[in-house]
Amino acid sequence: LRGYGTVGGSEQSVYINLGRGLIEADGGTLDLNAVSRLTNCLAPYNACLGKLSAVNGGDIRFPRRSFSAASASLNIGCTPAGTVPDIPGAAHVTIAGAAASGEKYIRGGICANDVIPFPQEKLTRLEGQVLGCWRFGLFADGTSWTADKAASFATATVQFKYDRSLVTDATKPIYVYRRINGNWCSLGRADVNDEGLVTTPALTPVADAVYNIGEFAVVQHLKGGLTVSLQ
Repeated sequence: LRGYGTVGGSEQSVYINLGRGLIEADGGTLDLNAVSRLTNCLAPYNACLGKLSAVNGGDIRFPRRSFSAASASLNIGCTPAGTVPDIPGAAHVTIAGAAASGEKYIRGGICANDVIPFPQEKLTRLEGQVLGCWRFGLFADGTSWTADKAASFATATVQFKYDRSLVTDATKPIYVYRRINGNWCSLGRADVNDEGLVTTPALTPVADAVYNIGEFAVVQHLKGGLTVSLQ
């Protein structure tokens, strides 16, 4: 599935099982927000051989995930019942301190590097490469994409599953950055692992933003960098 457009209409009646395939936003928004479920059909016995990606100004809006309690820990962009993301390009989001009642929606997805561009100067200086960019928000409804529909929360933690095949040197660490007011701030670093997983610390909301959980880049630096460790 490659390109842009909307899949699923408004009734959440479409299911996608991904095993060895590719879902790629190319040239615009590939909107899966109303898809009921996107799963790794090879689970639990085999790793997903497919992936989610975005190129040429594209972004994928993952199937939305909702909850009504004050906290939740949910996969997004992959098998809903899992506790870790099982499709490269997907994520797991943990929310704490949201409203104790009312439906809330974790929404967003993966996007091409040129949608929220990471500074080329930093990539050149540190011999870095972007392994993935994502953006997520907590919303008070399931369809609007405006800051006035953002839902409040105390903290959010995001675990990303990057494309392990993009790693060129497994001895060099992975860094996670978050963009706030146009500036990319490092959240720390983690060693490369076989699963291609990296997790942020607990994060407070980005004020007055559509994606109030944040806009993120996972980057591998081949030289230099920080020493703060992530999980």
